[in-house]
Amino acid sequence: MSVKRVEWQLSWLALDESIEDTVHLHLTKETQRVLGCAIGEDVFLEYPWAYIPQHLVKGLANQDGSGLESVRERIMKYEGEYFLVGYASTELDSTSYVICSTEDARDRIRRRNREITMKIIAKADNMVRKTARPWVSRGSELEVDQTFAVKSRPLFQVEICLPTHLLGETRQLAGRSADDARDGYIKIVPRFEKFDNISMNLISKCVQTHLPGQEVGVQTYPGYPKRVWSQYEYEYTFPEMEYKDEDDQEEELQEGETIENVGEDKDVTVERKKPLEIFLESRANEMIENIRYNAAINMYRNDITELARDPLRDTVPKNIMVYEEYQSFIDLAFTQGKIISDVSWHPCLTGTAAVCYTQVSGCSLIQKLTEARSTNCDLNSSALIWSFSDNLHPKIVLEDFREVHSLSFCPFREDVIVGGCTNGQIVIWYLADSLRSVLEKQSDTGDECSGSKILRLPVIAASNRLQSHSLCIRNIHWLPTNYQVESDGKLSKLTEETSLQFMTISEDGCIAFWDLCWQPVSISSPKLVKITLKTVNTLTENNLKNLDGILKPIYRVHIQVTKESPNFIPLSLQASAPNRFLEKIYHDMSVEDQFDLSKVKRFSIELDRSKDTFTRMFWIGTLEGDFLICTWEGHEFSTEVASSEISKITNRSAAHDGPVIDIKRCPHMHEILLTIGGHVFAVWKDDFLVSPLFWRRRSCRYTACSWSNRPAIFLVARHDGTLETWDIRFDTREPVFLQTISGNSITGLYLHVLPAARSLIGVGDGNGAFRVLVEPKESAEELTDRAAWFREFVTHELSRKREFLNWQNEYLKSDSKALERKSARIAEEARRKHEEARERFQKEQRELARIEEERRLRNVPMSKAAIWKRADHERMKTVLLKKKNFVPEELEVARRPLVLQQEERIRKLTKAKKECELHEKYFSAAVSLEFPDQQKRDSITGPVLGKNHEMSLLDIREMDKKEFFKIQNEFSSRIKLDSKIPKFDWNFAMREGRERLDRSNNTEFSKSLKKRERLSRVLQKSKLKDDEAV
Repeated sequence: MSVKRVEWQLSWLALDESIEDTVHLHLTKETQRVLGCAIGEDVFLEYPWAYIPQHLVKGLANQDGSGLESVRERIMKYEGEYFLVGYASTELDSTSYVICSTEDARDRIRRRNREITMKIIAKADNMVRKTARPWVSRGSELEVDQTFAVKSRPLFQVEICLPTHLLGETRQLAGRSADDARDGYIKIVPRFEKFDNISMNLISKCVQTHLPGQEVGVQTYPGYPKRVWSQYEYEYTFPEMEYKDEDDQEEELQEGETIENVGEDKDVTVERKKPLEIFLESRANEMIENIRYNAAINMYRNDITELARDPLRDTVPKNIMVYEEYQSFIDLAFTQGKIISDVSWHPCLTGTAAVCYTQVSGCSLIQKLTEARSTNCDLNSSALIWSFSDNLHPKIVLEDFREVHSLSFCPFREDVIVGGCTNGQIVIWYLADSLRSVLEKQSDTGDECSGSKILRLPVIAASNRLQSHSLCIRNIHWLPTNYQVESDGKLSKLTEETSLQFMTISEDGCIAFWDLCWQPVSISSPKLVKITLKTVNTLTENNLKNLDGILKPIYRVHIQVTKESPNFIPLSLQASAPNRFLEKIYHDMSVEDQFDLSKVKRFSIELDRSKDTFTRMFWIGTLEGDFLICTWEGHEFSTEVASSEISKITNRSAAHDGPVIDIKRCPHMHEILLTIGGHVFAVWKDDFLVSPLFWRRRSCRYTACSWSNRPAIFLVARHDGTLETWDIRFDTREPVFLQTISGNSITGLYLHVLPAARSLIGVGDGNGAFRVLVEPKESAEELTDRAAWFREFVTHELSRKREFLNWQNEYLKSDSKALERKSARIAEEARRKHEEARERFQKEQRELARIEEERRLRNVPMSKAAIWKRADHERMKTVLLKKKNFVPEELEVARRPLVLQQEERIRKLTKAKKECELHEKYFSAAVSLEFPDQQKRDSITGPVLGKNHEMSLLDIREMDKKEFFKIQNEFSSRIKLDSKIPKFDWNFAMREGRERLDRSNNTEFSKSLKKRERLSRVLQKSKLKDDEAV
């Protein structure tokens, strides 16, 4: 049976309402106090209802004179714990009450009171916030709609692309016709240009919200009623030129002059004009043109800045963006003269991190040696484990004689730490219960560890040096435990968590996959047979010890080297991160300790199988500023030796002007990436690298980046130790806050992944100090709004860029200039390929000719003497070896290392010679890094018109001309005043010329005579010798 809804009044008093199973009573003052419903004390006119325990009401119902005798039977049948009793009068002092005798009546009164409460709240809200009521149509909206312009097509979205060196510079705006631009569409025409348009006068205009008109009569009204409006505009109007007739001019000139001298007087007046008047007359047209131009365009207003200005930015308080420093961790006994290269937060313990220290910064491109280490510096320390409970001494020292550049906690086994060395090897530390025991011991005793009591752990296993990377390992990424890369490169999904694999990237251009779950059957056997552990939890210390010296990659992926980037060196790697969810375990921790950052909280991490997104794609940043998406396919077969293949580059971008040294994935939207390289940072969609969603170029070089725990906010660190906080929700032009963190460069930003009382982020600097910053707080509603806005921003930017890309491709397909350039590029590529093929063919022909010539020479028959000489030479060599007791095979084995050493020396010398030839290139690169290009700023502060530039060139030419004439006059006067300049005499010059000619003729004649005399003497001597012989 449906219950009919009752419209309750706006009061909780039950006066004349007929509600079933409710009884009106008259209770005395004594009864009211006993029951706890006395008016003015327990119940009021504003809230007249009260809950009374069952035993009180039933006890009074059995007494006479209590006022409950009439409902005694109903009260005895009541089974609820409390009775609902209400005051039923509008007076301040009365005995009228109402009682609910059944539970249904009590629930009915509850619903009634709830509806009355909601109605009162709605009425109060309506009194404060006025809501628009629905429009009642009377037919006038059609006439109103006809007076407004209706959009007949969607609006255009225009993207302005500029070279990076023009961003932030002061622009000199100038006039340009729409026909001069490729995409010109609208232009501003001069006011004096006339168009034959048919204008339509406004006949009537309807106004919807207008008071009714009234007729008012006035007996004496001067003039006519007019409707006049005025507006001040920057416009120029031509004045009416007044021309005088010739008769009027003659009349003016007749006073004191004759008509014949009128022309002469006019010339005199023209000559007597002032220079200012002449200048104004010559520049009047140009001035009028500029005034008309300014009337159409306001040159003193930056429209670009006004369009980009966000009114929300002024409302953002600065304290929301300040990152306060919580703690700073440094111990000079271990970190003196070293730089932080990598940091890894503990996957299960809050406030615990492993920090790696090296001699060269990971973000520095010039690999230079630092100063000599101090004697107090620990030479064996490679990495330190810090905790928030002690910021002066590390908890554990991870020792190794190799220099470790990168390290990472295993996200699925908290007691395993993997490090990547600068020589390409992988090292493994096994913590077991060492860290837990150290933390528990300190929490029990409260004593801080001194330098002598710090626990030191050596490396438990290292990879095979010959089968590892050949250069420094830059990054380490772990694969989910339910995914496995086989020896043939195939990626398979497992039903159980039996895999413990990770991937590394090195500067040698190779990505290697390693597996910690396989074990050799016998270390002494010549052939290692691999067996896989059943589960990840069964991995023990002995299993890791068995991998020492024999650990090698199970698969390698070599990055493809292109012609555009022959010197390909990968610096950063980002892969599909494993999806995990956290289960909080506090271990009997008090409420105060849960909100204390120094107290260690423990979490357990499990794999979220519902969101398996690991793929065979990875993202790489290179030394030349390229950002790549690569993938691998695997082989159809597997071999005993570790297989390898060349990766396939699916997409690439070159938006950075320097090495891409860091790639971070957004924790709120996993498909969004943040990269830094050179002076540029960019935000990308992981499957769209044609253009970044958001990027900016600054004057300082960037060294690190990280996302914030708040959506749409990220941090970038500069080379000078400044931290930039970007909030693209409020400002996309400049960082919302700049904060100086260190006096040296910042080498890394590392987000604390575990939830704590406050959001944390770690900062590593060039001084060897590890700082922890606390992020500002925001409410849950603001975080939800930020996340929704960020998703909408990414969707809008992605659709806009894809739409623009499609439009650009369609436009380039039909543009004549673009087609000409494309055909020219195709022709140039065909010509280049033809030249390469021709050179290759000629080289092959020369090689074939050389081989043919050698074969022909070998086939030439040797003479008997040559054969005998060769055999005699071999016999002599054999006799000498026997006399000295030398074995040729042993000599060859002993000579082999020397030959290899000589070849290595020649190879190194050749490489060093090539490097020395590139010293100018290296020097210019180093200078560009240390002294970045500064953006050119014009000294002119105000806006400049288009013609001012031409005027400045004319002035410069005029100044040069004046300077030339000045120098010419000065030296002409000097030449005239100088009396030492000899005068030219034509007769003297002719006389000297004749003398020189006579001398030259005489010398030639004398030479000919001497030659004849020598010839005659030689003939005489030869004749005498012949006579003697006869």
